[in-house]
Amino acid sequence: FGMYGNGRTKVQGAWENTLGNPDLTWETAQKANIGFEAKLLKDKVSITYDRYEENRKNILSYRGTMPGVVAAALPPYNIGKVKNWGNELEITYRNRLHNGFNYWVKGNVANNQNKIIFRDEAILPGLEYQAQTGKPIGQNKYLQADGLYTSWSQLYAVDKDNNPILSNPVLAKNGSGQTYTNEAGQPVYQKDLSFNGVPLQPGDVKLIDINEDGVIDYKDYKMSGKTKIPQYTYGLSLGFNYKNFDFSVLDRKSVV
Repeated sequence: FGMYGNGRTKVQGAWENTLGNPDLTWETAQKANIGFEAKLLKDKVSITYDRYEENRKNILSYRGTMPGVVAAALPPYNIGKVKNWGNELEITYRNRLHNGFNYWVKGNVANNQNKIIFRDEAILPGLEYQAQTGKPIGQNKYLQADGLYTSWSQLYAVDKDNNPILSNPVLAKNGSGQTYTNEAGQPVYQKDLSFNGVPLQPGDVKLIDINEDGVIDYKDYKMSGKTKIPQYTYGLSLGFNYKNFDFSVLDRKSVV
């Protein structure tokens, strides 16, 4: 719509926007908790533990496997699934002295994890390690490294002065420690495993050829690393009160 003729004159037109989804519904969650509470030393010490699991479904998510021939902007659908689980532990000590002075110390620690159970993704065969399904929420794809090149001998045969013999490159080895070939059946050399064809030298990052095709490219990105969601949280608080005066302090940390 919108143009016609040799002069490509602009005219008013119309086009279809994002399609509607009349079947949208609420996201739902199934939760389960189990725990215990104990008091020791005449109630001076209390221990509380809790284990939880949560399964969420009907999460709004876009379809990634729709073929391009559809030629339409699709709306989100209730197709996503996520699982959350974790543990929480809290220990408190309280005491009261004869003069009416009360004091307490409390420590707590928790771990929280999650996993995408289903997300509609267009993943090429052989690149399943790039899928978000089965991975934590917010995890990204990265090239994988195996340290640094520390000498020319990791890339080429060297002479007695440790200078590289450029005509004699070192064969690359896969994760099993075996040499391998590319799709054309040609041997893969360590010197060729650089990103964007940049010549390698000592000090460069040693990238891993994940799919063993002899080239470091988009196919070698792999889901890995931490997310922004804290995996561990812990805290310590203490305080006291005496007559009409009270004092408390709290320190809380999180680790992703």
